Amino acid sequence: NEYISHPFRSDLLSFTIIVRALHFVIELMMPKLEESNKSSPQNGSQGQEETLEILKKKFPDIPEDKLIGVVKYLSVQRIHSGPLPSPEVFAGYEKVFSGAAERILVMAENQAAHRQFIEKKAISSKANSEVLGVIFAFIIAFVGIIGGIFLIYIGKNIVGLTTFIGTLGSLIWVFIFGKKWQNKELEEKRSLLPDK
Repeated sequence: NEYISHPFRSDLLSFTIIVRALHFVIELMMPKLEESNKSSPQNGSQGQEETLEILKKKFPDIPEDKLIGVVKYLSVQRIHSGPLPSPEVFAGYEKVFSGAAERILVMAENQAAHRQFIEKKAISSKANSEVLGVIFAFIIAFVGIIGGIFLIYIGKNIVGLTTFIGTLGSLIWVFIFGKKWQNKELEEKRSLLPDK
């Protein structure tokens, strides 16, 4: 009793008891906590309450607020994001069904290959559309200019000149404002990039 009456020794004894409780939880309860978190991750507070009740029974001499601190200290939330499950879940699949991990990897590889194929196809299609657009624009401009010259040649000066100037003006308009639009779009994309 004299040992406990000294404040420093009392804190040391409290610390020793808490360390015992932590050791007990880590050794005996962690597998149960991990299993509980895997089976119902949303219901973490229920698992904490169960752990607290077990600790109260095992260590009745430790105050409840200290046990709550132990339980909160050991509560872990795991968040995983990615195309594959976390390593623990991955290993769990393999335990449940032999070969499941390899099947999941193959499925992820196939999905990545499919996505890359679709992206290549979309880029190729867009490039082809742009080339066809340039070819057709050239054909239309060529026909307009030649048509204007032909109309001037056969004596339809006003109509021929209007066709010639209209076609030439349209080409200049598209060229000048098309470049400005491309430069503006390029600047917008550059502004979205992170600074180095």
